[in-house]
Amino acid sequence: MTGNSAHEGADGTGRVTYRSYAEMRLALGDLNQQINALDAQVGGGIPRRRTRQVVMTGRSGW
Repeated sequence: MTGNSAHEGADGTGRVTYRSYAEMRLALGDLNQQINALDAQVGGGIPRRRTRQVVMTGRSGW
């Protein structure tokens, strides 16, 4: 699949864009570069602690 395609949600909730895996990898690389540049600008050389694990908690109304 080359390029991307956009489809409007049937219930008017918004637009969904489908991209290829290669396009998503490029977008992720660009985003990581922007984040690293911002870290260098704001953090002053202090390394940021990163995690890949996200824990979510919640309570049901039941």
